[in-house]
Amino acid sequence: MLVIRTIVYLGILIVSMIFVTSSIIWDGMQINNYDQLNHVNLGFPIAFITQNQSAWEPPLPFRATYKITKTLSEFHALRYFCSVLTVVFFLIIIFEFWRRKV
Repeated sequence: MLVIRTIVYLGILIVSMIFVTSSIIWDGMQINNYDQLNHVNLGFPIAFITQNQSAWEPPLPFRATYKITKTLSEFHALRYFCSVLTVVFFLIIIFEFWRRKV
């Protein structure tokens, strides 16, 4: 029983890391003026990447997402781990409620 629970929790951790890491692609920041392009915060539930996207000028308003080329990125490891832990705790709570009902 303990082995199954450990495997489930490890699976929850992996799913949480995939979810948080992929959030920089599907989650974006609403840009209403060009000054906001200097600090685009990306990531969910806590922003863990800050990019400078001022190199190009999109039409406003604009939904900024992660840009791979020609942008300076700053990765905040502590915020990333806090995001992963937030999702892990949320999924564990859901799993435990589901397990008790079954």
